[in-house]
Amino acid sequence: MLSGDLGSGKTTFMQGVAHGLGIKDSITSPTFVLAKEYKIRNRAGVNKLIHADAYRLSAPEDFLELGGFDHKDDSSLVFVEWGEKVLGAMTDDARVIRLEVLADEKRKIIFE
Repeated sequence: MLSGDLGSGKTTFMQGVAHGLGIKDSITSPTFVLAKEYKIRNRAGVNKLIHADAYRLSAPEDFLELGGFDHKDDSSLVFVEWGEKVLGAMTDDARVIRLEVLADEKRKIIFE
């Protein structure tokens, strides 16, 4: 789960994750489509990256009803921007990555 204010760098963080996984697709915020799925090649045990955004949602049920985890399986790596809005939909093994703005070009990343 990615947490942070607007402009804190959640989507930029995802672009870095995707790049590190060898994904060549353009990574943009999935705010209006809820989730985007990207194939990962040559990574043992991880075959796809799911990038979701719960910004427009107000309850965990919204996320589940709209299919937030429909494409998730054991080989998926899932990141949900604004996941705190749908916390009840997160699995027990979910972790929080919090991004904080320190200055215009400087961010603090906290892994909880």
